[in-house]
Amino acid sequence: MPAVASSSRQRSPSRPGWSIIVKGPATRAYGFILNQECIHYWAPIFYEEIHHTPMPKPTAKNFKSKLRASCSMVTLMLPLKMYKEFPSIPRLWRRLILFPSGEGYLFVLKDNRTMDTTNTELDPQDVEGIKKRLRLGEQSPKWYDIPT
Repeated sequence: MPAVASSSRQRSPSRPGWSIIVKGPATRAYGFILNQECIHYWAPIFYEEIHHTPMPKPTAKNFKSKLRASCSMVTLMLPLKMYKEFPSIPRLWRRLILFPSGEGYLFVLKDNRTMDTTNTELDPQDVEGIKKRLRLGEQSPKWYDIPT
């Protein structure tokens, strides 16, 4: 889903990120693939942020349902968290993109909706910071076809 954007690239006085036009659908996106291990790492973190209590232990009766719900929340909350921590990254997608093949989820850094979004220059330090924050090891971002 596209984020709200202005009619051209410009600094927003209220936040230090770029606002970019995001008209039309994207068919390709540039970013990192997040596997289930990554999603499961973040699930208890977001559970605690939402409920102000630690996630139940795996032995608890309702653990599986709480883990599933928390994993769903990761797909919505993780992009927001990364965009806040790295404000120069364009806020193009409000959630992670699911690959139905089981490949994982895509955290989008830029996409091909417009020439502006395609050619957006990303700060290599921010890209490296996101990679470290998401614990992605040696993975480098690349272009992917977006599932339809």
